[in-house]
Amino acid sequence: MVSILKNNLLDQMVTELQNLINGKQSNSIVNKTRELIATTTTVVARIGCLSDKHGFILMDLYLKTLNTNGFSSAVHEEAMAAIGDIATIINNRFVIHLPRAAHV
Repeated sequence: MVSILKNNLLDQMVTELQNLINGKQSNSIVNKTRELIATTTTVVARIGCLSDKHGFILMDLYLKTLNTNGFSSAVHEEAMAAIGDIATIINNRFVIHLPRAAHV
């Protein structure tokens, strides 16, 4: 089960998040983005690890979300929680993300 999440589902979820966050925001897109961030965070927590590739992509997406006014506070809240979960999961590898996170 975990290997399916790690090898297939996470890639699909990251791709969909990229499409949503980089696209035009509307009310339905904002809600879908919030829900997908929360779901992705749950999947990453369930897997219990995160590759550097996925970590960088997700951090970029979450930081972009926080720096975009088109998203609601609920999306920002989910992104902040997701960043905290990434920090917990990747542990000391999170240090590389600190300079970018500090400018949010």
